Amino acid sequence: RAIVPRRPDCASTRSTSSAVRTGCTVAALGTVRPHPVRSSTRLSAMHTEHEEDGPEHAEHLQHAVAQHDLFGRAAATLLDHQGVPQDDEHERHDGQAEPRRVAALARVLERPEAVRGDHHAGCDRADEAEVRGGVLTERAAVAVRRLKGETFGLYGGRPMGMYTAVADADQWKRDFGIDVEHVDQFEIIRRAELVANDRVEHAFDWLTRLAGPNIHYDGKKLTPELLKRQIRSYYATQEINQEKAIDFFGIKAQPELTDHFTTEDIIDAFANDPYDFEGPKDPVVCATEADMDGALTMEIFKHLTGEPVLFADVRHYDAEDNFFDFCNSGAHATFFAGRSKLPEENLPRVHFWPEIFYFPAGGASVMHFARPGEVTLARLTRRNGRYWLAVVPAEFVLFDEKKNWAKAEATTKEWPHAFARLEVSADEFLATYDSNHIHGCYGDWVEELVAVARILGMDYHLYGHRQPAFPALDDHRI
Repeated sequence: RAIVPRRPDCASTRSTSSAVRTGCTVAALGTVRPHPVRSSTRLSAMHTEHEEDGPEHAEHLQHAVAQHDLFGRAAATLLDHQGVPQDDEHERHDGQAEPRRVAALARVLERPEAVRGDHHAGCDRADEAEVRGGVLTERAAVAVRRLKGETFGLYGGRPMGMYTAVADADQWKRDFGIDVEHVDQFEIIRRAELVANDRVEHAFDWLTRLAGPNIHYDGKKLTPELLKRQIRSYYATQEINQEKAIDFFGIKAQPELTDHFTTEDIIDAFANDPYDFEGPKDPVVCATEADMDGALTMEIFKHLTGEPVLFADVRHYDAEDNFFDFCNSGAHATFFAGRSKLPEENLPRVHFWPEIFYFPAGGASVMHFARPGEVTLARLTRRNGRYWLAVVPAEFVLFDEKKNWAKAEATTKEWPHAFARLEVSADEFLATYDSNHIHGCYGDWVEELVAVARILGMDYHLYGHRQPAFPALDDHRI
């Protein structure tokens, strides 16, 4: 049964989907991988038209959720004491849970990685592994369920002839329950001029205070006026998204905005961040180049982790030090500069460079080096119209400052860089990976992503020699 994490101050809500009608809603999972609240709770008629039908692969979702019913019910008792039964006829008492397995569940929720190496007194490792498998499956089921009824904001359409960035809106509605709202980029230009001056000045002062020495004005491609135009554009998209109940979005930008208005890098970075100029907030997925499949991958990551998600180009392979430079024009959230939820810790590591010659309209490119650490990278892509999921375990690495800058010069110094060392050879990765873009979060999310693919009934490819820890009969690994 689905465990739907929410914040303590949020009311429990009853699901209307037949796929999860036997579910139970509970309070937040505390500090265990929190799920941000959706940016919009308003559903249009289009969203709810086929709500009772469930997703096309509802049987997979229902099976995955029901499979670990015991542990879902135990979690409701442990965490909130507010379990709301939604099927009285088949309801079972929480007291049926075996105490040792309830204890195992508590430990796994507090520290999900514990079962990979530690052994806790009073609980068999097999019990913890089974509990952990249930938790991961339920987390994946919740992430998939949260997609249904969302709206993606498509600003501008296909960029630069990139077929990999364009998806079929009918397929998204059928397979994921997501609606696509088209927005003309001129609306950003029009609305930017309407943003209150005091709001813009406050944001400009905030950036100057936290990153002032690293804002590299040149009097041409980056001026205070151009930076304020980018700030106005950020607020314009915020307001449009709120009015149209858009949950996540992508902006074409090239070439219309980047040639004649400004780049959208400030929008990309601070939408995906856990804060902006006005304080803490939930990350809102924004994909550069209006990459729909990239945005969808990022939205799944966000629902799994509650963390900012990386958007990057598969730009360059460094054979000398065996890493990929995942680099994109300003689209990395500043969170990755310091791996902190506090802008005071991240922004001193961020540089705002004048845009390069590709973008004659100018503006600031948001540049930094991603902090080192374990990451999970992934990408939803299509073959013959069918989605499959690439899952790529990796780590971000860094060198000394001089070497970092030298490595950045091999591509584009002014753009943000994530130096990623994969658990697979460069030849194998490049021979089979189907996109120029890649996405990811800090931490190990391999099992959750594999569970997402299983629930959605899609193929997946786990790069490297690692095997899924929780194999299933209906596995779709390729």
